[in-house]
Amino acid sequence: VTWAATACSSATEPSAPRATVTVQRDTIVASRVVGGSVTRIRFTVPAAIHNAGPVSLTYPFCAAFIEAPARGVWDVVWSPSCVLGSSTDLEIAPGETRQVAVEVSAAVAGPGGPTWGSAAVDGTYRLAVRLVAAGLTGRIPQVPSNPFTLVDGSR
Repeated sequence: VTWAATACSSATEPSAPRATVTVQRDTIVASRVVGGSVTRIRFTVPAAIHNAGPVSLTYPFCAAFIEAPARGVWDVVWSPSCVLGSSTDLEIAPGETRQVAVEVSAAVAGPGGPTWGSAAVDGTYRLAVRLVAAGLTGRIPQVPSNPFTLVDGSR
């Protein structure tokens, strides 16, 4: 008798899709924009998402996050504010690589959101995206990118 099994880390958490996310620049420069009483940083993260798995993946544009290393783990420092139904989804077929540009705008001073959750702008970060596999139910897995350096261009 041969037994075979597959498992997830929990009953509602599927395994991560067979995909890679590659930020295509080692260094990204953020600009500062002042509007009224709010100061924001803005930058674009150019990335390639490759689907190495056997099923199509969907990347909802509102499912991208910026993370920073802290105490041995990666913490989210930015996530977009999204209006229900405002996101456009990108389908990535098996074996396909798609180019994306994640536009980040975050308040660093004054009222407003989304906010930048790091004390500094300069530093090491990574992009993380949620990718939905065809037929997936439960929690949507997150796929992290390679690290990149963010530089505050106003200095």
